[in-house]
Amino acid sequence: MNTDRRIVAFLQNQWFDRPLIVERAYAAHAGDIFRQCRLTEAYLFMGCLSGRRLQAAFADLRDQIAWANASPKIGSKSSDTFEPDPQHMAKIVQHFKPEIVIGFGKLAQEGILKMLPLMPAGTHFSVCSAPHPAAHHDTVANELAAVAADVRARIRGAA
Repeated sequence: MNTDRRIVAFLQNQWFDRPLIVERAYAAHAGDIFRQCRLTEAYLFMGCLSGRRLQAAFADLRDQIAWANASPKIGSKSSDTFEPDPQHMAKIVQHFKPEIVIGFGKLAQEGILKMLPLMPAGTHFSVCSAPHPAAHHDTVANELAAVAADVRARIRGAA
């Protein structure tokens, strides 16, 4: 299993009808950042709107992306939102040492800004901002495709 990730992508937070079951799944991998991000990826791409839109834009990059959330808290409805947890985010970025960090939506983007001062000296990565994939405006799919194209260009430029 490839544990290398050149990109870390933060969404805001997850929600499930039965959050306690999902919390137990994450608890089973406590301390294993890679496996927790893989769990996030599995849940994200099970067919929800966010996952479908991200799959359409980032399909060829999925194996290079560690999917995470700005908050580790899990909601029970789609409107649940939690403040970003910069320490949680910093641990993920420090683990993967990515070239690029993407913030999907305002809360994830705010979390990245709050995380930056927590990063060790000498840490370097570029930051991309993207709309939340489940946003309601008509241009979301095109904006996500443009961010994906930008990420591809940055990776090619770094190679």
